Amino acid sequence: MTINSAGRTTPLIARLIGDDATRWDQLLSEAEKSIEEANAREAASARQALASAFDRLPKSHSPLTKDPFRTLADLGFQVGDPLDDLFIQVTPPPGWSLKADPDGEQWEIFDGMGRARGAIYLTEYPNEFSAFFSLRTRFDIHILGFQSDGSRAVDVQATYVQSHVEDALKAGPLFTSKEHPIEASDDDLENIVAGMASHQAAKSECEDWLAANFPDWRNPAAYWD
Repeated sequence: MTINSAGRTTPLIARLIGDDATRWDQLLSEAEKSIEEANAREAASARQALASAFDRLPKSHSPLTKDPFRTLADLGFQVGDPLDDLFIQVTPPPGWSLKADPDGEQWEIFDGMGRARGAIYLTEYPNEFSAFFSLRTRFDIHILGFQSDGSRAVDVQATYVQSHVEDALKAGPLFTSKEHPIEASDDDLENIVAGMASHQAAKSECEDWLAANFPDWRNPAAYWD
């Protein structure tokens, strides 16, 4: 049966089905409420489980982490069987722990030395509850925009960009790219394209430096010890 984007019958369908339209809308409301309540219970159960023990991780993971379950094994995790549709059982290395943010939507993963090594993300919508995890590499690339006077700027106001290689174990950047200007234009699309090109050029400099000095830098299990 055709319904509108809000999940309700359209006037035409309502005329065709007569009194059944009210009943149809009532059934839809009951179904939506039931789904919302089920998702809320699932989210509450997941938060309670994560708060009680570090014994699970989501099955889904960030696409930035290649072969994450092999990486978990390299880190010393024991990966077990699925616990439900969203989570899989794990036994972390000794001393590893979780800490939730105030909303309970993000859980930081810390190793035995208290270093942030990843995170679990919980996302709750009225009609869906999802979870995924990511693992942190020791080295990361940050791209910043600047105005001509050297002050920080958001992308739309930046006249050039630079990228930095950051080290999770040391303060300050390990490497800084050269300044990559963003050619201004009256055309918004051209400005966007120019900005993207400058961002990529700055990022590539850092990637090349990392590849030369830390070839396995994309591996979350590498260079921490």
